Amino acid sequence: MVKNYKKIASIIWKSWDKGLLLEGLNKLTPKSLKDAYKAHGYLRHYANDEILGWKIAATSKLGQRHIGIKESLAGRLFAKKVLKNNAELSITGNLMLVAEPEFLLKLSCDIFPCSKTLRDSEIISIIDKVFIAIEVPNSRFNNFTKIGTESLIADNACANYLVFGEEFLENWRETDLAKLEVTISILEEGKVKKGKGFNVMGSPINAMKCLINELIKKNIKLFKGQIISTGICTVPISLKPNITLEAEISNLAKAKVSFIK
Repeated sequence: MVKNYKKIASIIWKSWDKGLLLEGLNKLTPKSLKDAYKAHGYLRHYANDEILGWKIAATSKLGQRHIGIKESLAGRLFAKKVLKNNAELSITGNLMLVAEPEFLLKLSCDIFPCSKTLRDSEIISIIDKVFIAIEVPNSRFNNFTKIGTESLIADNACANYLVFGEEFLENWRETDLAKLEVTISILEEGKVKKGKGFNVMGSPINAMKCLINELIKKNIKLFKGQIISTGICTVPISLKPNITLEAEISNLAKAKVSFIK
C-alpha cells in the first residue's frame, strides 16, 4: 500500500510541476480519507521543498457544493508556492481561475500529535500573529468539480500559490475576527467582493481549530512559525490577465497580487 501512496504523490507532483492535467487516478484512487492524506503526505518527497504550513479548503457549504464534496480539506503549503506581497503571477495553466482572501494565522509553538481535542482557548493561545493572504488555488484534475473528496485530498486540497500579505496590527486577541469585514477587489475595474471572518466556519479560529485537531489526530506534528490559511471569507473573485487584486481586512491589513497571461 505504501508503494501506492508514493505512486499517487508522484503522479500528482508530476502533473503540478509540468502543468499536465489528469483525468483521474483510476485504480490508484484512494479508498478512504486516511489513504488520501497518507498519499498527499508523500508530496514533500517529490517537491523537495519545505512545508511552511497548512491550508484548509472548502470551509463553506457553497464552496463544498462547487467542487462536489461534503467536508473541508487540508493541504500543505510549500515554501516555493508562498509568495511575498505584491507578487506577479501567470494564469496560464490555472483551471480554477479564482482568488480568495483569507486570514493567515502563525503558530507560536510546536503542536504535537495527540488524541485530545483542543478547545478555543487553547487554539487562541498558540496563535502568534494574524495576517491577510490571497490564495490562488488550482487542481491537477481536469474534472476537479466531480473527481471526489479522496482525489482532491491527494491533490493537496487544490493548494497552489499563496500571497503572504500584511500583518493585522491591532491587538487581535481583543478583536472578534468573525466580525471583521474582508474584501477583495480588482483595482482596474473597481469590482469588489465583500465578506466577513464569520464566513469561515463561524470564525477563522474555528477553522484553525478544525484543521489542527484533524492533523494531530492523524499523527502530524505542526511547528512553531508555521502558518495556517483558514479559508475564503468572500465568494471567489475571477481571474484574467492584466489585473491587480487587493485584499483587505477592515482597512487594517492588505495583500496585493498582479496577474499576467
